[in-house]
Amino acid sequence: MRRYGFVKQLVLFCGVFFLCLGFKVHAQVAMSADSLRAVDVAFSEHSSEKLGQVLSANRSARDYGELEAYTLKKIRQFVVLNELDFAKAASMIMIDNNMDNEDALAVYSSTTRAIERRAQMLAEQKAQEERLAAILEADHAKLEDISVPDKSYTPVMNVTSGETFYYSTEAESALSPINWEVSLGFADLILQTGRKDPALKYGLSMEGEFFYSTDVVTVGGEVVVDMSLLSFFGPKELSASVKAVPSFSVAALSQNLFFRIGFFNESNFMSPIIGISYKKFGGKQLGFDFYADYYIGHLAQEDMKVAFAAGGNVFIPLVQGDIVNMGLNLGLSDSVYMYTDGMDNNLKCIFSLRVGN
Repeated sequence: MRRYGFVKQLVLFCGVFFLCLGFKVHAQVAMSADSLRAVDVAFSEHSSEKLGQVLSANRSARDYGELEAYTLKKIRQFVVLNELDFAKAASMIMIDNNMDNEDALAVYSSTTRAIERRAQMLAEQKAQEERLAAILEADHAKLEDISVPDKSYTPVMNVTSGETFYYSTEAESALSPINWEVSLGFADLILQTGRKDPALKYGLSMEGEFFYSTDVVTVGGEVVVDMSLLSFFGPKELSASVKAVPSFSVAALSQNLFFRIGFFNESNFMSPIIGISYKKFGGKQLGFDFYADYYIGHLAQEDMKVAFAAGGNVFIPLVQGDIVNMGLNLGLSDSVYMYTDGMDNNLKCIFSLRVGN
């Protein structure tokens, strides 16, 4: 009976011992899990104070090495995310709690060097931006000091060489002071209506013009010669005309508005001319002009009340060269002669080949 009682007491003692040991192990595991969660909170809030409290509270624990390893893992993650400032602060806290942690010392040293390199790069970048801003400001000041020769020109500066060029925003013809052209009309259709029977005639024509431009005025003129060679119907008599018209424009008003003063001769009618036109030189682009002329010579005719003409031309470039351009010129004009007993009207449609600059 005594032996049975001793065994019973021994079994009871062992049971109580292992039960207490289990409670202790469970308490240590629970403590480690709470500590790891506290480290996560400290890193998520970037709180050096909370991290220091967690490490300091567990510094004497048997599993402190596991806590340090987990903290180092979090620090390296922050280094990868370029969160260098908090990574440096966290590694410094680990060193304060354990001076013998060589991994923490290595992380602290590497983050310190990385922060110094970052600061140096930012300083160099800021200095470069300041130098560039100073260059741009100086170039802008140079552009403001440059006097523009005419409002139709825009200055363009090469920031490398400092040279300034001027670009015309109004007309490509401003690049050259001379504009010339010669046109050969291969189809000149003339429709005559009025006091006599209507007639349709075919002929040829030739036209030439020359203009010289300055910053103040543009002067020049045009000569037009045409003649009928064949009558399709109506009166058979043939006709011819010559028109020579000097003109000029004033830049203060408009480079494209021209005042015309010249001479006109057609069949039995001769007259001085005064008129106005709007001209855009073609060159390598589409060009056009419109005009209206008043024939003063009607005053010398007893039976003529008034005489005038109006027309226009459109130039379509076809072949473009460095010096000479060729294209198709389409012209339409109408001459009106009003008499006491009626009105004569000469409508001309001219298709011509144009050569010019």
